[in-house]
Amino acid sequence: MGLNFYLIMKFLILTIVLIHPLIGGSLKYEDKKITSMLKEYFNASKTTIVLLGRQFFEDEDRTVFQIDIECDIKDIDDAILFSFEVISILSRISVTRFTHSTLIIHFNSNTIPIVAEANILCSEKFFIKKVYNESKWRKNCLIIKNL
Repeated sequence: MGLNFYLIMKFLILTIVLIHPLIGGSLKYEDKKITSMLKEYFNASKTTIVLLGRQFFEDEDRTVFQIDIECDIKDIDDAILFSFEVISILSRISVTRFTHSTLIIHFNSNTIPIVAEANILCSEKFFIKKVYNESKWRKNCLIIKNL
C-alpha cells in the first residue's frame, strides 16, 4: 500500500469528518475501530515513521490519546506533524471525547525519547479548521519535553 492509498484514506476520513455532520449525522467510532484506523494510517504512509503502540486513558480531568512512534532523528518534524494530524482527525470521529494528545517519540539511535503534547481542540485549529498556521500551532498548542 503506497502513497495513493494513504491519500485516498485521508480524503475519505476527512470527508466523513467534515461533511457528515452537515447532513445531520454524527458518525462516531469505538476505540477498537479508531485503533484499527490508526494502524492503517501509519501502514499506508510513505514515511519511515513506525507506530509502536497506542494508549487511551484518563488522567485527572483529561482524556488522552497517546501514541508511541519510532523515527530517525532527522525526521522528527515530519513525525510530529504527521502524528498529530492523524490524532486530530481520528479524535473527531471517536466516541471517546479526547481532550489531549501525547506523542512519545523514540529514535533509531540510543537517543532518549521525547514527549510532545497538545490540546486536541487547539490542534484542530491547525490540522482540521486551518485557522492556525504551523508556526502558530507550535507556539500556542505544542509542548515538547524530555521523557
